[in-house]
Amino acid sequence: MKPRKMSQAAIVLLIFAACVWVYHVSGSLNLGSNDNIPHTLLALNWLENQTLNFDNFRDSYFFQFGETPYYFSEAPNGHLTSTYPIGTAIVTFPLYLLFFLYLKLNSLVQGLFSGNLSLAINLTSAEFEPTRRTLARLAATLCSALTVVLFYLSARLKFLPSVALLTTFTFAFATSTWVLGSQDLRQHTVSNLLLTALIFCLLKANRTTGRPRQLLFLVAGCFCGLFPSVRLTSAIFVVTALVYVVYFYRREVIFFLLGLPTILLNWAWNSYYFGIENFSRGGYLRQFESGASGYNFSPDYIVEAFFGQLISPSDGFFVFAPVLLFALPGAYLAVRQRAGKDEILVLGLSLACLILFLHYCVYVPWDGGGGSYGPRFLMDVLPVVCLLVGYSLQAIVLKFSTASRPDRVLLALFLGLLLCSTAVEVIGAFSDTAWSKVPLPLIRAPERRWSLSDSQIERHFRNMVARIHPPISDPETYARQIDGVIEQIEWLRQNGTVVPLADQMQIRTGNNRILRATLRNTGQSPWFGYQTGLEGFGETRLELRLWNEAGRPVKLKQDRLYISGTPQPGETATAMALLQLPRQPGTYQAELRLIIEGNANEYMNPDRPPLHRWTITVLPRLKKSAAQES
Repeated sequence: MKPRKMSQAAIVLLIFAACVWVYHVSGSLNLGSNDNIPHTLLALNWLENQTLNFDNFRDSYFFQFGETPYYFSEAPNGHLTSTYPIGTAIVTFPLYLLFFLYLKLNSLVQGLFSGNLSLAINLTSAEFEPTRRTLARLAATLCSALTVVLFYLSARLKFLPSVALLTTFTFAFATSTWVLGSQDLRQHTVSNLLLTALIFCLLKANRTTGRPRQLLFLVAGCFCGLFPSVRLTSAIFVVTALVYVVYFYRREVIFFLLGLPTILLNWAWNSYYFGIENFSRGGYLRQFESGASGYNFSPDYIVEAFFGQLISPSDGFFVFAPVLLFALPGAYLAVRQRAGKDEILVLGLSLACLILFLHYCVYVPWDGGGGSYGPRFLMDVLPVVCLLVGYSLQAIVLKFSTASRPDRVLLALFLGLLLCSTAVEVIGAFSDTAWSKVPLPLIRAPERRWSLSDSQIERHFRNMVARIHPPISDPETYARQIDGVIEQIEWLRQNGTVVPLADQMQIRTGNNRILRATLRNTGQSPWFGYQTGLEGFGETRLELRLWNEAGRPVKLKQDRLYISGTPQPGETATAMALLQLPRQPGTYQAELRLIIEGNANEYMNPDRPPLHRWTITVLPRLKKSAAQES
């Protein structure tokens, strides 16, 4: 018995170490999200500044464009707080306590060697941002690796060792657990950690009696109490677990209920900042009020969201992880075995996942904003779906020794889809593009989700190839051979009207415009447009430069126009972008220049005249009752 336990412990350690290593190796790219900024700062801000609000960040680099970032909220009580629930910060607090102690120790050592001893950590400085991102990625890596370990322990309770390992590999490296969960501390990262821990506790409870089982219920209850604190939608798993424990264990549910008060931490937080009437919603109230989130029950939207979440080329659940198709026969097998406690649990959680999926079919936006590599919202169902895959794999493996040809084909198909799914994750892990924003944000061009010619996976693949083999061997010569002329330039009103751009342009402050140019390659080298994925490796773009009436350059959030295709010398192409022009009324001088993103741009002639010049007049915003676009 002892050798088996030691062997199991060795496997667990090996899985954890392998996940940490793989996740860390791919962690040098910016695969993160701004959503997590508050819960990656909350613990450090409390430990360093002894405050649980973010008032000290109002003058920080996060507010560089003069407006409150969406991830912070001005609470009714006058404090700046997090828009998102704080459960992620609560769960990861032990890690951030260690990070804080490390930062202090590092400051002490550096101070002793430099003679300038200061232990203060300036969290509001832009210089701290790389450290914040590094710690967030490290926390995500460790949480995801622990999640994989708990998934393996759960799978091992149900399946053969080989099936448990293959299913665990699927969960760890062939799904969004790798590219989304492990690369940044997202809400989904911690939600999956809690869900796998809950599954393990309940599966283990089915094999335990007495006080150990009661303790497992208590721990499971604590995890469930934290679910809504991490993601409100994850509350569906709390309901499932509660019904399950009541149905099978009756009075022992009291131990489960004793753990649920962990939810009070988030409720108290929300009540303090947003009022007792918003104890459950908290900062999400601001998102709904601003129109950033909502619901759409129209049939057309539901159909698009249904198929979009499953099979759209740039967000489909089964497109980014086709191996998960084996969850469908797995669900059937679980139904056939539904007499067991384990199967009732898995089916109950599967029903919760289905409800969650249907919820996103009416939620706006169904793709979660489209800023992630793959289906971010459906990441929450991965532990359950991968368990269902295990049921299918178990049935195949049990028949393998006496397998008929169809069974061998099924195993080969599974391994082939597993390879494809892993390859998709490798592409995402070792590439980095702004596909969701270039050439236009998905919110303005939602049809891009269905494009087969420039899908997210394809552009990321091209970007990965460019990182391995940069296309420009001689940047200096290449830059000298780049040239072009603009043949036509126009801008699009928000109602879709196309207006040719003359020497003068008027716009109301706060309005966005799509600027579109037709240009011809008059140089000696091809242009690499946005579809090539060469971001930072030689992509050709148009740069918008702006000067105010005093002749000072004006900084814009978006100052690039993205060129399509790979136009050869003599060919034409289209460049476009959604531009947010200055909010300050006045007259501005604008010009467009051809540039190369990356090192090659250093060799472009700065004295070369711009391709186009014009004047932009920004008018004050009219009152809503009389507002008319210029």
